[in-house]
Amino acid sequence: MISDVEKRFRTRPKAELHVHLEGALPLEFLNLLAAAKGREPIMPDIFAFKGFEEFALCFFATTGLLEDEEDFYQAARAFMQMQAAENIVYTECSFMPAFHVKRGVAPEAMFRGLYAGLREGMWQHNVKVRLLFSMSRMFGAEAAEETFAYIRQFPDNLILGIDLAGMEVADSILPFAPYFEKARAMGLETVAHAGEFAGPDHVKQTIEILQPKRIGHGLGAALDDRVCRLLTEKDIALEISPSSNVLLGAAASYEDHPLAKLAEIGVPVTLNTDDPVFFSTSLSKEYSLAHQRMGIDMACLADILANGFRYSFLEPEEKTRWMVHEKKEPHHA
Repeated sequence: MISDVEKRFRTRPKAELHVHLEGALPLEFLNLLAAAKGREPIMPDIFAFKGFEEFALCFFATTGLLEDEEDFYQAARAFMQMQAAENIVYTECSFMPAFHVKRGVAPEAMFRGLYAGLREGMWQHNVKVRLLFSMSRMFGAEAAEETFAYIRQFPDNLILGIDLAGMEVADSILPFAPYFEKARAMGLETVAHAGEFAGPDHVKQTIEILQPKRIGHGLGAALDDRVCRLLTEKDIALEISPSSNVLLGAAASYEDHPLAKLAEIGVPVTLNTDDPVFFSTSLSKEYSLAHQRMGIDMACLADILANGFRYSFLEPEEKTRWMVHEKKEPHHA
């Protein structure tokens, strides 16, 4: 049953800064795709994974259906429809081009379909999206080199910047430093996953070495007041996705999640879904969970919603317009 808080936040214009297109494709869409290809349907229990490794297998199984230009076109349209249904007026969406090419997808077809589907979705639903090309630590610096080659070969004003993702293992930060420098030199924005499963040192090193403007997840920062102060002083926002964190084991439960602590001590935080289809969630549901199970009051949630615009890479006048709109909304419980 949908809570009153979820209903309320569904009607509010929102920004989402941490969502992976590949993990945000509705099951109905995936099964239409599977049927068209003569494959077995994807059953809902595929999303009953435990831990990151099973999650990764689920990710590989569902993305395996995306093969040609039409698939990526329809996937982009399905993604935009889902964002619009949640009244998400602006999205900074992660997409992993090097991963798909490694699967055998032709890059020309992939980018044509992706760009066309996103543009049609923006026009149809009157919402806005920009792309963060994600580089996986799993594939190393080679994937970063390939990602920049695609940015040069398939330029488009939909491309906003780069993101570093994947499991946080030893020596998985420094090899990417040259690519973050290159991105800034090209006028691209930079964000990086850190502190999802690793501790505060990984967050600190990511900030110092890569200098991203935002941190994906960043839960590990809550374990060290000095890292929290670093985030606050540098005004670096954390992209928090509670359901993802709980279901993947980064947080023991919603009640134990550090979001409330981080917000209380002044660390900039935003709410996001990460891979909403995989976690059976939506952005309005994340706000409801934050209120009902994580103890965050409505005034604080309103600030977090405004942070989605404040810490986005929108032009200043667009940020101001949406933040002024949010201040006019009632925030009673």
